[in-house]
Amino acid sequence: VIRGGVFVELPDSFWRLRDTSEVRLAKPILLLMGIAHWVASCLFSFGGYLEYMQTNGVEASETSFRGQTVDGRVSSYVVAYVEALYMLTGALDGPTGDGARDGNFGALMIVVIFAPIGQL
Repeated sequence: VIRGGVFVELPDSFWRLRDTSEVRLAKPILLLMGIAHWVASCLFSFGGYLEYMQTNGVEASETSFRGQTVDGRVSSYVVAYVEALYMLTGALDGPTGDGARDGNFGALMIVVIFAPIGQL
């Protein structure tokens, strides 16, 4: 995490692209997504998601997308990822709370995609 900037730096052969505005804008977003993945993995393991699945079964965490059932492990990770994004950006307004997104994997994916873009 401390040396995360290494993962978003371009190699020397791309020296012309290094100072473009697109690359400068993409770096913080990529760092946010990488750190959110790390925090989501910690949340999944230690934040109660894994324990909830072990207690209630994987089926209790399943969501649906266009009539197809999404595995509970994937759904739980995506919920943890969304919460990590909002935690890291300081927008703790319950992005995965009750409502239209409850049990809908597609809505979670939309939040995952557009939350970092909204931080620009």
